[in-house]
Amino acid sequence: MLDRFPPEIQTDILSRLSVDDLLRFRCISKSWCAQIDDAVFIKAHLKKFFNTCSSLYLLFADSHPNSLYFASFESLGNAVELDNPLKGPSDAHHNIKMVGSCNGLICYGNAAGTIALLNPLTTKHHILPFLPLDFHLEGKSTWGAWAFGFGYDPISDDYKVVRLGQYLCLFDQFFDTETMVCSLKANTWRRIPGMSYVLGFDQKMGVLVGDSLHWLVGRHRIVLNPNLIVGFNLEVEEFREVPAPELIGENLSINLGVVGDWLSLTANYERMRLDVWVMKEYGEEESWSRLIVIKPNELAPLKCMRTLAFSKKGDELLLRLVDGSLVWYNLKEKSVKSVEIPIAVTPFVVEAFRGSLVSPCLNKEETDAKKVRPQKGKNNRKRDEFLSKGFKLVLKWG
Repeated sequence: MLDRFPPEIQTDILSRLSVDDLLRFRCISKSWCAQIDDAVFIKAHLKKFFNTCSSLYLLFADSHPNSLYFASFESLGNAVELDNPLKGPSDAHHNIKMVGSCNGLICYGNAAGTIALLNPLTTKHHILPFLPLDFHLEGKSTWGAWAFGFGYDPISDDYKVVRLGQYLCLFDQFFDTETMVCSLKANTWRRIPGMSYVLGFDQKMGVLVGDSLHWLVGRHRIVLNPNLIVGFNLEVEEFREVPAPELIGENLSINLGVVGDWLSLTANYERMRLDVWVMKEYGEEESWSRLIVIKPNELAPLKCMRTLAFSKKGDELLLRLVDGSLVWYNLKEKSVKSVEIPIAVTPFVVEAFRGSLVSPCLNKEETDAKKVRPQKGKNNRKRDEFLSKGFKLVLKWG
């Protein structure tokens, strides 16, 4: 019936449907399938449907046995298992590490440094070229730290993965930093000028707000409690400081997150209270507002790792605690409700995302039929050679 309408009317009708409906309708006819898979249509659907109507989902990663699951916010207890393109033996080299999410795509990797992009709803995936997590100076004992981020550059219409690397010599003042960027279109890593800040020990996943990724950093060589926010603009590929709220107190630990379209910050005053701040006007220090204050009688222990998302009605905030568990915090009633997840092992890795049709594949020839496990090739041989030499660095990805 839809084929009777002019193409522009067909496109307008289809662009108003949910991702789940469109994925079901792909099997109706070849013409429908071609239209729904068309890159121009996917962009139009993303623009019209994504921010207002697209359903929210959570992706869960269980490192033993390296399984991926996802569930909608309306039914978090009904998780669906996905094929994991990075699945391997349950050892240190294959533990799942989350990088981030953007426009329905999930970016994640393993401790060996292999990184994949995945659309959980369409199941399409793409594995990035392998870039070893390796640094060594002859005759020096070095320590390496890495942080990652994933986002979209609207100017070049491209998705980018960012890797920050910092290297310290344990017995002198040597300090070096590098920033590597891999764009989906180029499918190659390139080095750009690094930042002058020092990564913290805990938060390794960049927080995406708008067109910038954010990390907690410090100015000194060794940072135990970073209190500065640095943003990396994906368009111009430059770092800049982002003002933080004025926090007063000792024994304070902070984490970054996102709530809706706002950059968020959780401030944990040990055994006293937990504050959640949001920046309502990006880049404006005065726009920081304390959204909630959680006291010990509301949540014990007071240890929140990050904020994930508002509920559909906006009256609850989903929090991830340091033990890996999830809770809904009711903003009006100031009450906490545990979230039951059908995954045996905790803590698990979790990331919130909105459903979309966006493809992580480089070209139209890469389809859902792409094999789950990566083919042996040049990049895989480099990875195997790297792992065979022994993994000498202790990696902490968040």
